[in-house]
Amino acid sequence: MATSWSGITFLRSLDGRRHHEGFTLVEMVFVMLIIGILSAVAITRFASTSSFDSLEFFNTAETFANYARTVAIAQRSNVYLQFRSGQVGLCWDASCNNPMAPPTGIDMVSGCTNASWLCEKAPAGISLSPVMTVEFTPAGALSPPNGVTLTIAGGQVQHVLSIEGDTGYVHGS
Repeated sequence: MATSWSGITFLRSLDGRRHHEGFTLVEMVFVMLIIGILSAVAITRFASTSSFDSLEFFNTAETFANYARTVAIAQRSNVYLQFRSGQVGLCWDASCNNPMAPPTGIDMVSGCTNASWLCEKAPAGISLSPVMTVEFTPAGALSPPNGVTLTIAGGQVQHVLSIEGDTGYVHGS
């Protein structure tokens, strides 16, 4: 049997006591506490950007390698791709005394030593190994024609950049 009193419905149990429909304040506070704890855990999980930074730097390194091969073929000149500790850059000579300038219209604000150098610095917490210089020949191949594998790591992920020796083809995983 149900009776209504000022918008609140009461139920009478078999023993005659009244029961309210709805949640008590304690139940509501408890649910809000659980939601707060879960959201705090989820926010810290998504706040870590090192995995995204690692992927972004991997894509940059892959783009630089493809661009180095393309410029070597187009200019009929050797192009050197440097993987240094914490940065990747393009040069016209192996010692990088003659750095390659970025294409017209591209401002390199990357944290590298020279603003007129086509170079990108890795975000904090991102590592690349091994440190090396890769030479692309005018035919687009590597010199010497050994394949190259570079590992970029950050957070919980690793990305592998491979450059084939005979063709200079760049691919990653």
